[in-house]
Amino acid sequence: MLDEKSSIPLYSQLYQKMLENITSGLWQDGFKLPTEAELCQQYGVSRITVRMAMDKLNSQGYLYRKQGRGTFVTRPKIEQKLAYFYSFSDNIGHPDEKRQSTVLGFEAIPCPEKIAQRLKISAGEPVFKMERIRSVGTIPFAYEFSYIPCVLCPQLNGDSIAEIGLYNSLKKYSGLSPNLATEQFNAVLLGKNAAKYLQGKSTQPGLHIDRITYVDEQIVEYCDTIVRGDRITYHVELHQI
Repeated sequence: MLDEKSSIPLYSQLYQKMLENITSGLWQDGFKLPTEAELCQQYGVSRITVRMAMDKLNSQGYLYRKQGRGTFVTRPKIEQKLAYFYSFSDNIGHPDEKRQSTVLGFEAIPCPEKIAQRLKISAGEPVFKMERIRSVGTIPFAYEFSYIPCVLCPQLNGDSIAEIGLYNSLKKYSGLSPNLATEQFNAVLLGKNAAKYLQGKSTQPGLHIDRITYVDEQIVEYCDTIVRGDRITYHVELHQI
């Protein structure tokens, strides 16, 4: 039940409870909501209160209505602006949803020729190779491999990255603070491996992101990412020269 004595309006309380059900995964993508009458009875509120809460969730992209069938849960696309340097842990996703990076693998390897070209180092030099999944709320949206020259941060480890992120780990162990990145985008299919981790289909459209991260002019990371095309929207600001 909601708190009628609270200074927070009832529709705002109901909105928060329903949002928590969605972001926690209790109400999964495609879940059919109870009817307005059932929600009124469950929370002891009027139809107007229920409609106000649902309208707010609908406007934010969390719900959609099907004529004659009811109201269903959906997930709004993750929005990312490309007008400035960004990191996943700080800037991506709705502020009410938890950002999570799951490190699947972390090891030191001799750098392959193709990766060495991107890092501007010699093939065979030791690099850390990291495999991870990016998620917002309960929904995975990116599958990626990162490569970092071992010489730049010998103490770098997977546990630290899982806990505080890559960039914070670089700063913690080597005093490196990434401040510049270049990215290239191209359309791809998810492929079998990425689809497995992103809970999609191999033939589903995706976006390949090729990113090089710098500390001033020093390259510190090459990142190869596949993103679900239906999970993220990028915004680019264009200014007249």
